[in-house]
Amino acid sequence: MDSSCTINMQDKYQRIEIPQVAATELYQRGYSSAFAFAIRLENCLLSDEKTENGNIGSLNMTFDGPVDNNGLFAVTGEAEGVGIQLSYADGTVITPGKPMAVNSPQVKDITLNYRLRLIADRKSLKTGTYRTTVHFNLDYL
Repeated sequence: MDSSCTINMQDKYQRIEIPQVAATELYQRGYSSAFAFAIRLENCLLSDEKTENGNIGSLNMTFDGPVDNNGLFAVTGEAEGVGIQLSYADGTVITPGKPMAVNSPQVKDITLNYRLRLIADRKSLKTGTYRTTVHFNLDYL
């Protein structure tokens, strides 16, 4: 059985501040610009074997949190009509609660790059502050 990785402490509890997004941008495009963040795993003692698509076969990551009716991470606060979408750096959308295989050319120290963006959820937009909490789980198979 493979041993667990250490999560870089700077990445364990991230607070991602999204700059103010114009309501017109959300009305016109339906989404905001993407904001990058990363999770760094260190000292992983995983098998060097990869699956045929490059995934590390023994490590899955799942993002969990409150989900709205559109499958987006739900927000609370003054703002209404938006949700948060997470994706991999390549744009592949992450489904809340769905385990995804970790794809990395590295095995010992792994940097996982992600993006988040606001998505208009087809309701009336209301400006204001908002927040959500998203947790991630690593599963060693």
